[in-house]
Amino acid sequence: MTSTSLVLKRPHSVIEVVESATSTHKKIRIQTTAKSSSVVGKLQQSVALLENVAQQNSKELLEVLVKIADELVLDDCQLPDLYKAIKKLLELFRQERDGDTTIRVKILRLLADLAEVRIAEVVNALIDEIIAVLKHEKSQKVIAQGLSSLHKIGARNLNQLPSMHVTKIAHFAQQQLISESHHTQKNALLVLSAFVALTDAKKGVIDTVWHYADSQDSGYEVYFLGIVDYMG
Repeated sequence: MTSTSLVLKRPHSVIEVVESATSTHKKIRIQTTAKSSSVVGKLQQSVALLENVAQQNSKELLEVLVKIADELVLDDCQLPDLYKAIKKLLELFRQERDGDTTIRVKILRLLADLAEVRIAEVVNALIDEIIAVLKHEKSQKVIAQGLSSLHKIGARNLNQLPSMHVTKIAHFAQQQLISESHHTQKNALLVLSAFVALTDAKKGVIDTVWHYADSQDSGYEVYFLGIVDYMG
């Protein structure tokens, strides 16, 4: 099976990049310069924990993922450590392909959390990698979470998201409408309600959404009406 690997790029400069979120979010600072070897950032510690998990020990891995999610701090993290964390999480996701779905769900949630750094190249890489691993996913529970993660990443980075990546998210969501899982369909419609108007979508997309909204309960109709309202 061919897998997509994350391409790590060397930072273009050593200038500290500061991204201020809205007033309801804390400030996140990403450093591209190397810290003193005596200082180990929280994210680097998290990666070390993942590296030390015994292979095939799903219970231990899940416990570590929960711990990382509960204690995740992105303040003053270094860009190389951020990429290393993403790469390791994707590696573990593929390792657990036929394992516990709860682990894969947790990894997708963590990947969405890492997008809080609001760095364009990181956000774009996360979208590409999540869609890539989901294309080979069989569990509807995991796919539904993947859609939720894509929605979270896209919605919180909408102002800097390239139209190409908006289209990728919307196209992947459209493909999931044929799922037999109502949870997957519902999350796919949630994604489309947020992004379909931004992709200059063809009428066929809306017709497809209407077909599924009309054939399900009123909750689906709400999502469809949201799309229509969003498009004005």
